[in-house]
Amino acid sequence: MLREFIQHYVAKFAYSNAQVADLWKAMDEVVGNFDGPRGKMTVIDFADPWTTQMGFPIVTVESANATHLKLTQVRYKKNPNAKEQEKYQNPKYGFKWDVPIWYQEGGEDTRLAWLGRDEPLYLKLNNPENPVVINTGRTGFYRQNYDDKGWKKITAQLKQNHKVRRQKVYVCHESDSWISILVFFD
Repeated sequence: MLREFIQHYVAKFAYSNAQVADLWKAMDEVVGNFDGPRGKMTVIDFADPWTTQMGFPIVTVESANATHLKLTQVRYKKNPNAKEQEKYQNPKYGFKWDVPIWYQEGGEDTRLAWLGRDEPLYLKLNNPENPVVINTGRTGFYRQNYDDKGWKKITAQLKQNHKVRRQKVYVCHESDSWISILVFFD
């Protein structure tokens, strides 16, 4: 699809000037609408918050109840207490993004859900005893954190059987020093 988009874009704007909006519009013409957190969305709808405001989110996973997880987002900042420069204090999207969440529960296949800009995402668990890891394969441009219960489940699974996952998974702990553990699963 990327090759098709590039060919389309180059052919459409050969011998002419293009603006950033032309790039997104040309991509929309190739990709078309896709399912997002609020129904059908375009590449422009998805890309605008990611390209017009600085930063990226940290997604926190916590237990909502015995059968559901609650995912929320805030803008990741190395120093959460740092004050924004005045010109950056009121971005159009409020430092929120539509975030594709690729997640894996226990040893199951990876699934996709959307964390929308305006509300938390609730994931129903098939087995509440299984750990859930988000951003499997590290394809999402966000950092992740888990509540204590989530970290304990992930740690227990890694100690019991570190090969339960079929792909590469990075597990990151959000703290002042960002301890990162890179684990390769068969």
